[in-house]
Amino acid sequence: MNAVDVLGKLHNFISQPVLFAVFGLMCIVFGISSFVLMFHWSRYAIDKSVIVTAQAVYFLGGALIILIGFLSVVLY
Repeated sequence: MNAVDVLGKLHNFISQPVLFAVFGLMCIVFGISSFVLMFHWSRYAIDKSVIVTAQAVYFLGGALIILIGFLSVVLY
């Protein structure tokens, strides 16, 4: 069995609504973890400039990953 056969069977097994559900779950997990991190950063912040940099890196990276995931599901 080659890779094309495996991908063909996988495509028949996983539908786009299932992928949207998984994507939605991942967005909820990201939202919850973001809320926890924001609370942690605001409560235990030592250096405000470091926190702002960490937040920017976290949210820009997260937005990029979510965008890639969304495009992957839409183009599946």
